[in-house]
Amino acid sequence: MGIPCQLEPMYKTQVVSVCSKFTQEVVLVEQPVAACYGERIDLEANPCVLVYDIGGGTTDASTVTEFGTTKDASRSCAVGGNKEDRAIKDHILKRFHVNISDRQARDIKHAIGCALPPPLGEAPFIKFKAPHCVDGTEVSVKLLGSEMPEILSGPQAQMLEFGLDWFAHLSKTNPETLVRIQEGLTHDGVKLEEQTNFVLLTGGGGLLKRRGQLLSEKMGVSFRLAKDPLRAAALGADILSRDEKLLRRYRIRETEWKQIIAIDPRSDDDYVAPQQHLPKAKKAGPALEIVPKAETA
Repeated sequence: MGIPCQLEPMYKTQVVSVCSKFTQEVVLVEQPVAACYGERIDLEANPCVLVYDIGGGTTDASTVTEFGTTKDASRSCAVGGNKEDRAIKDHILKRFHVNISDRQARDIKHAIGCALPPPLGEAPFIKFKAPHCVDGTEVSVKLLGSEMPEILSGPQAQMLEFGLDWFAHLSKTNPETLVRIQEGLTHDGVKLEEQTNFVLLTGGGGLLKRRGQLLSEKMGVSFRLAKDPLRAAALGADILSRDEKLLRRYRIRETEWKQIIAIDPRSDDDYVAPQQHLPKAKKAGPALEIVPKAETA
């Protein structure tokens, strides 16, 4: 079972407790490590791989070596795809006075969403009708793809600031990591034939069009989108589960998560697990200066 590397021990215990109802043995591995193996990245040949995972509720930045995830060089931030969906909802409400659901906002993002203005000649757009939030009259809504970078600029700026803070931390605590990533060097300082100067981009948020290009331009390091961002960690966990040697190396030991759980007098239906405390995303400064290109649509 793949879990975030920043997950607290009590939540690891809960994961094992739930999964134990469906299988005899539960082995935990960290998602960044599993994602690397899901992408067929040889961690023994690559001295260090940076993994940038954009999920629904969080963005996780991890440093992975052949020995696993480096805890002091990994970060998690409470901003992700859900905030982008909310930004689309707020824009449509403010501009057209129409309320849409989270699912509809997500569908719009999948259809025409992009991190940078689309190339010249491409003019994606979406049209739909919805009732006015006050008088209920039918309103026609049309959104252009070139508008999406500005609509999503708030959450994107927070993700970028988080990534830049992470890089700044790495430059102080582990500067050789950035040098190796940027120059594609092995442990002996020899360049590899296959480039390793990339950050692996995973998670559903990585599927936003031109996301990797925006991150590369702003952060100065090449981002490579996983072949299957949504399932990379799951595929890697399956690979690890079939290799006893790798599983022994990367499994999370019981001493790292096992806790004594007091019996709660309430029923399972009444019990609400406490929320994990993640660092709040910093409020971004000025929105990204992205000027939409002219479109013919």
